Amino acid sequence: MPKQTIEYRCLLISPSDVSAERDALAELVNRWNAQIGVGLDARVELVRWETHATPDMADTAQNVINTKLVDECDLGIGVFWSRLGTPTASHPSGSVEEIYRLIQRGARVMVYFNNCAIPQDALRTDQYAKLQEIRTRFEQSGLLATYSDVANLREQVNLHLTKVITELLSKDRGTTTYIPGSGTMTAPTPDVRVNVRQGVSILPITGETVYPISITVQNHSPITVFAGNVEIEMKTGEFLYFQRDYLTRELQKRRELRTGESFSFNIDPEKLREHVSKGLVCAMMKDDIDRVYRSPEGVLENVIKHNPTLS
Repeated sequence: MPKQTIEYRCLLISPSDVSAERDALAELVNRWNAQIGVGLDARVELVRWETHATPDMADTAQNVINTKLVDECDLGIGVFWSRLGTPTASHPSGSVEEIYRLIQRGARVMVYFNNCAIPQDALRTDQYAKLQEIRTRFEQSGLLATYSDVANLREQVNLHLTKVITELLSKDRGTTTYIPGSGTMTAPTPDVRVNVRQGVSILPITGETVYPISITVQNHSPITVFAGNVEIEMKTGEFLYFQRDYLTRELQKRRELRTGESFSFNIDPEKLREHVSKGLVCAMMKDDIDRVYRSPEGVLENVIKHNPTLS
């Protein structure tokens, strides 16, 4: 039976210091098309200026790329390490201009930052400082990802690309998309355990004893999981989100959890007081492809019942 394959054009966006990542993602997309795309009746064309751009002296290089490549793409992948790139007439770099141009059209852009050590040569110019300014701006307007090496980037992009393409297919076809032989796109849920316990701590400045509600997330599965924000689920169907850890004051962030790794997040019990009457069901966390992990039934309720601040 003839298949109706939908093709999506994905722009690969980056400065010149991540050539290994660019090549690895080109290979990844080829494999994705052969192994996952074929099951979805979808194909991704990875658009790179070095393979898709045509010489044109009618306009500036960036304007040619914008009109001939960027505006023809359905989504984008941005990768950064130590450089921001060459400024354009209107933006700090061509990469930044391409990202914002896609976003303005409502296209999805997945942005990844390399967490490896920065080469000393890169610190002798203003490139790294400018990159950090842009990273801060990006963090204020969306969710970024980080990667530890090329293999880790490939692993993440494979997951994220599948999720994004599935969402696009569902929108374009008006149906829920399935991968033959493996069920829905949520796939088997890894063994990630969320637990809640009563904490006690002494604040360093005031010496005051406080009783935070401590939520721990631990990965017991053999695969890496990319954890999102910790929240409290209520019986009303609403969710309580807390921007900062009560004790460390660190902002919630996306985390890479390898096998056996865990993290904890502390909540000020006073922030829960006005919501207790609504019914607090459990602590929960979603990963990058929207799989949900919840604390065992009744554990949160019991901790709240015996919390010295709330009792």
